[in-house]
Amino acid sequence: QFRFTPDGPRGLDDADLRTDGKPKVVANPESMRISAEARFEPLVDPSRHKRLLDDLDKRGGSQRGKPRSRTPARNPLGSRIFDIGCGWPMYRQPYGETFRYLCGFYQQSHGAECRHNVVDGVTAARFLLTCIQQRVIAPAIRGKLEQKLRAIATKEMGAEPSDALLAVEQAKLAEVRRKRELASKNMALAESEETYRATAAVFEDLRLQEKSHESRLLRLRSSARPATNIDDEVSAALRAFDQMGELASDPANLESIGTLFTGLNVRLFLRFEEVQLKKRKVNKVSGGTVTFGSTPPPVALYEGPTGRRALRSSCVEPGRAPGELGSPAESSGAAREGESSGNVNRGERI
Repeated sequence: QFRFTPDGPRGLDDADLRTDGKPKVVANPESMRISAEARFEPLVDPSRHKRLLDDLDKRGGSQRGKPRSRTPARNPLGSRIFDIGCGWPMYRQPYGETFRYLCGFYQQSHGAECRHNVVDGVTAARFLLTCIQQRVIAPAIRGKLEQKLRAIATKEMGAEPSDALLAVEQAKLAEVRRKRELASKNMALAESEETYRATAAVFEDLRLQEKSHESRLLRLRSSARPATNIDDEVSAALRAFDQMGELASDPANLESIGTLFTGLNVRLFLRFEEVQLKKRKVNKVSGGTVTFGSTPPPVALYEGPTGRRALRSSCVEPGRAPGELGSPAESSGAAREGESSGNVNRGERI
């Protein structure tokens, strides 16, 4: 019923209530908070406690107000579909009995930035699945992959110490041992103290050389891998490829499709254009790019804050051109909202 202020408690007014009549959850600035020195020793070091709170605030800032999704499998393209126009990820949005992906910049700015670029979620997922079936798991690709894997396996097995190198080291060791035995005999036949000492010095040097060659030979033998069947190695590697085909066998199984997308690190970048439909204009997909693995994106992706408060403060910067987002470092809410853009699996709205 009341808000506490530096001047004492006050009653709630309409600005303190949500549309459903419940009080808003607010975070007051430091200047409005009441604090006092504690009368006991802290259980945790204060500096460490502050670092922990800062880390938690940074991680959760862009997720505030977004419930964690209980069914991530219903979002197969989470963090994998982007709007080329602004470089933002497209967030999942329920749409009747299905779902679609809407430009995250447009959604988080309440329509003030970018455009209403939207694509059907199931259609986009199946399109990407078709690309994978054509470019990655096609039967012809499997044969080429098998040849490359066999070549790699043969090369790796050929990297073992050769028999010739082992034979050279064994020959050196045998020669040093022969000389050491000869020096030992000469020591026994020495007729004077000086001859004995000179022969003993040679003997000690040969003994050190013998130990050195023995250690080198031992390292060469230990580095040699046990013989491996190339066919077994190639078959084991191809099993992962065949599992991809099993995941792609059911286009309606969004959970397995999402697992496949993650394993291949596949991403979809879409371009939109405005189309006149009778009395209204809509944005339709006009093209795009699909990338696999570590392939760089075709455009620079947005990496700043995604929270609405941070975007609101960035969008009103003086002198900023329309549609241009301020840098994360200059945004007054960036530190509060965090810098994560991987918030696409936390609720039904995204």
